[in-house]
Amino acid sequence: PRQSVISLHGVAAALLGLCGLAGCAENVYTPPTFDLTGDRPTDGGGGDGAGASSYTALIEPEPYLSFQSGLAMADQWRERPRDASLAIFTDQQPARGALIFSAAPLADGAWVLARMPLADATMAPPLGQTRGAEKLLVGQANSWFAGDLLATSLVQDTKVRGRKLALYFSATGSSAFPQVDRPYVSQIGLMTSDDGISFNSEQAPVITPPSWGGAQAPPLPLALDSHGATDPSLVSFNGQLLMFYSGLSCDAQKGCQYRVLQRTTTDGVNFGPTKLVLESATPGGVAGPSALVYEGKLLLAYATLSKQPTRSREQSQQALLSGVIGLRSSDNGTTFTEVASALLEPRGTYAGGVGRPFLYQEGSKLRLLFNGTSDPNQAGMRVYRATVFH
Repeated sequence: PRQSVISLHGVAAALLGLCGLAGCAENVYTPPTFDLTGDRPTDGGGGDGAGASSYTALIEPEPYLSFQSGLAMADQWRERPRDASLAIFTDQQPARGALIFSAAPLADGAWVLARMPLADATMAPPLGQTRGAEKLLVGQANSWFAGDLLATSLVQDTKVRGRKLALYFSATGSSAFPQVDRPYVSQIGLMTSDDGISFNSEQAPVITPPSWGGAQAPPLPLALDSHGATDPSLVSFNGQLLMFYSGLSCDAQKGCQYRVLQRTTTDGVNFGPTKLVLESATPGGVAGPSALVYEGKLLLAYATLSKQPTRSREQSQQALLSGVIGLRSSDNGTTFTEVASALLEPRGTYAGGVGRPFLYQEGSKLRLLFNGTSDPNQAGMRVYRATVFH
């Protein structure tokens, strides 16, 4: 079915400074204090008027994971966090959590996967710091994940490989693509775990763009994910396992654009054919899907992108941060109804851009983690948390 075009509203233009200009304890950014009650939108978080949305988001004023500078050399790999996902083990008392995110040094090094156990009732890192995080996976030369490791997505109780947790992520750098394209063409990988600490990794990606066959460009006609697959989100709904992800396709005339795609699977490892779920007329398209079953509905968060990606590492990553986060709902997992076109928008301490939402449930609360930056070049990267009300 044809999807409605999603428009962008009220994207902030001002850029804010980064932490570290005046120095701070482990140089953690502290945002200005403001009234939480005033931060809860009354019109759907940027919708077209009162009552435009049945969902609103209350954003916590302090980052869930902060940009940090001035770290010791051995810790600089965790200066910039992004793409966080969380699993909460409620079968244990007290409940504990497993937090997975991507991190990189401010000096523009490669993004790696990091893990951090959470035991506090807030299910949040103390003071938003990444202290205590450990590297989970780093790029390996001459492998399919030789470049950046991004777009983490933890999913529980799907029994992928017979285990409690499945961790999907995207990676670049594969030698299956021409040298010039390896920095931005991404594939989706899988790791599994029972405790969120020890993981087993699949040797090959589970979702890849159609083979380029050694050519300098993908075959025609272009597939919807001809130039990359990222932002994985697996969900069990109505007896099916559904994988939502972002596909990047670059046309010689129209340029590059992201779309939200879907594949079905029976085991979380092997996937069926690609189906288009969402596309947008905005310059960058739509990306960052996060699916969650909540109150009997399948919710899908996503980001419409105001910046068009190009066939480069920097521009494709920056485009994924130029979003406005929306929310849709489905009864069948196939067709979706828009319930919030602008749930979260760039503003304040993340005026440089937002993107990559991750929906999860904490008790009765519907939560959402998302990337936010004060700098469109990703320097001031942070992860924020919001509670979504319905």
